[in-house]
Amino acid sequence: SELAGANPGLQLVLNPANSEKPNTRPRPYHLTSHEALMAGFDHGSAHPKEVEDEVQVARRSRIGLRLFAVYCAGYGAFMLLNAFAPKVMETTFGGVNLAIWYGFGLIGGALVMALLYAWLCRETQP
Repeated sequence: SELAGANPGLQLVLNPANSEKPNTRPRPYHLTSHEALMAGFDHGSAHPKEVEDEVQVARRSRIGLRLFAVYCAGYGAFMLLNAFAPKVMETTFGGVNLAIWYGFGLIGGALVMALLYAWLCRETQP
């Protein structure tokens, strides 16, 4: 106990073979006390840190913002039609009113735009 008090970075662990002899090992500071005692859980990430190209990040941001603007325009039109021209939204096609078709179109459009974004932002192999 006096060894651990002298160096807070060391942790006393009883040797399983001989419980009277304590072992010392560095204690990871970023873990809580119960996590530090668990063997094998004090390692770093299994994957190296991803290095991102700032030019590609800016390009993907521009694409995403443009697609977001297109979706907002479609959603804004939907809201304006509902607020100021509700009779237009009551028009039926195939027994279903335009508001429902428009709503399904917004959902489908979001899915299509997500796929388009993924396709436009894919990494091409040189």
